[in-house]
Amino acid sequence: MFVFITVIEHRDESACATCVPSKENSEFNWLQYKKSSQFVGNEYDVRQVQLQIRVNEVQRTLDLLRKLNKGEQIENIFNNYSTHSDECLENRNDRHIDFKNVMDTNKLILAGHSYGGATVICGLKEIPEFQIGICLDSWMFPVKEIKPEDVKQPLLFVNMETFQSESSLIKMNQFLQNSKTVQVWTINNTRHTDISDFPLLVMAFSTWVTSAINWLIPLQSKANPYHIHEATVSMCLNFIQNNINIGASKAAQIPTEIEVTEGIQLKIK
Repeated sequence: MFVFITVIEHRDESACATCVPSKENSEFNWLQYKKSSQFVGNEYDVRQVQLQIRVNEVQRTLDLLRKLNKGEQIENIFNNYSTHSDECLENRNDRHIDFKNVMDTNKLILAGHSYGGATVICGLKEIPEFQIGICLDSWMFPVKEIKPEDVKQPLLFVNMETFQSESSLIKMNQFLQNSKTVQVWTINNTRHTDISDFPLLVMAFSTWVTSAINWLIPLQSKANPYHIHEATVSMCLNFIQNNINIGASKAAQIPTEIEVTEGIQLKIK
């Protein structure tokens, strides 16, 4: 069993700074991160525009993967900006052949963290080819108007305890009440960044440096980030296996050091 993972570098100006090759010369044009206050209009309308860009990027990525799976050559826009030798460049142009018929494009999973969770929900609604959605500590504000009945696929929410607002949990609860294929889990005593790489990077430093970084920028909870990651991966793999068989021989185990709660923790009025 293996899972083919594709990571999208979003260019809706909500993510980290990214760059695109210039059409006029061999330079790169930088696309900077923008705060919501820098956009014109109310935040919800701004997020709708960004969300549509993100979903379009998901669709384009899916189209690209299907072309690769057919063995079709695709344009690599970075080829003209390569610093490698011509021989390496020529070899890289043939690499698309390695991907022919290696992916099962009938078993598609869409997953995202934070704003990416909203992208997942909107993506499932607009791209029905995805069989499963996984939302990691999702920010639900951009999808507050999406009706749960418009999302037909199984959906997993894995939350970090301290991030979720009442409005986000209420929206998740609507999805939970609407379908038996929706699950909500919360990993207790955790922060929003615990599911990212930040805590693992912080741990690479000495103890006093780690403590100083956490004091200045609280990126890590008291729980061991390796256990948090293991618990998250276990819940995701079990959910995937239960909904689309990926050939897992046994259920993944959640570390005993991690406390998880099923359902919505907040009392919904």
